[in-house]
Amino acid sequence: MATIHYGKTSIPIKANKSVLETLLEAGIKVPNSCWAGVCHSCLMKMTNGIPPKSAQAGLSEEQLAKQLFLACQCHPTQDITVALINRQHEQQQTIISNIHSLTPTIKELTLTTLRPVRFQPGQYITLWLGQTLARPYALTNLSEPSQLKFHIQRVVGGEFSRWVHDDAKSGDQLLISDLQGDLKLPETSPQQPILIIAAEAGLGSALFAAKDKLEMDGHRGNIKLIHWVSNTQELYWQEALTELAKHFPQFNYQQVTSQTVANLIEVIEQIPQLNLYNIYLTGLASMIKSARQYFAELSLPDNQIQMMAFISHEPQQP
Repeated sequence: MATIHYGKTSIPIKANKSVLETLLEAGIKVPNSCWAGVCHSCLMKMTNGIPPKSAQAGLSEEQLAKQLFLACQCHPTQDITVALINRQHEQQQTIISNIHSLTPTIKELTLTTLRPVRFQPGQYITLWLGQTLARPYALTNLSEPSQLKFHIQRVVGGEFSRWVHDDAKSGDQLLISDLQGDLKLPETSPQQPILIIAAEAGLGSALFAAKDKLEMDGHRGNIKLIHWVSNTQELYWQEALTELAKHFPQFNYQQVTSQTVANLIEVIEQIPQLNLYNIYLTGLASMIKSARQYFAELSLPDNQIQMMAFISHEPQQP
C-alpha cells in the first residue's frame, strides 16, 4: 500500500482512492472542485516521487517542470511526498459588477477585472471564493477583456452556486485563475454546417460560440442551435436568439423541453446529412454525455465533435 507524506503526516492510500480523497479524508484542506481534472483547483507539487501521466494531463510545460499534478487524478502505486502550492501569484482579483436572474435556477454573473483577460469561445476560468472553494465556469460573452460573464446554475449540494444565488451581491470580490479550454471546431470550409447543442445553462457558451462564428469568422454555412431544458421556466435569451436569426438567415434555433434525453435525440434524428456537421456540445453533464454517446453510436469522427460538459457536483469541504 502506497503512502502519502504531507508535512509531518503520513497517510496510507486506500484502494481506488486518489491523493485528493485521501488528504480530504485525513482532514487536510486541499482546494478542490470538479474532481474531473478540469478546473485545476487541486494542483499540488510532488517533492518526492514521479506523478502519473494521467495526473498531469492538460498541464503546461512550466507546470510539468515544477512536478505539479492534479490531486484528484493521482492514484500513486508507490510512496510520494506532496505539498500545496502558493496560488496567489496566479490569481487575479475581480469585483462583481452585476448579478441577476435569468431563470429560477440560473443567474448571470458579471465580473470586472483589474487588468484585461484575453479569451475566446470555448474557454472557462476558475472562480475562487477564498483560497479553498473553487469552481470552473464557461465564459458567455464576446471579447470584452475587462468584463467577464458567466451563467451560474444552482447545483444541489453545491456550495459555490449556493453562495452566488443566495449571498453574492455587487461589490463582492472574487479571485480568478486558470483560463483554459479551446472548443473551436475544425472546418473544411466556411460553408460547413455546424450543430450546437446546449443543455440548460450551456446556452450562454453556445450562443457565444455561434455569434463568434457568424460575426467574427464570417461563417456562411448553416448553424443550428438546439437548447434543451427540463421545463419551460428554464428557457431564456429567446429575444437574443430571435435577433441573431433575424440578422443571419443561416442561423436557426430550436427549443426542446423534456425530462429525458429521448426527445432531444428525436430532434437530432430529424437533421438531414448529420455526418456533414461539426458538432459542439455544452451544458449539463448528464444530457451532454448522453448526446455524445448517441453520436458515437453513429460512428461520427471524433474530430467533428467537441464537448464541454458542465460539472454537476461540488464535493463538500471537510
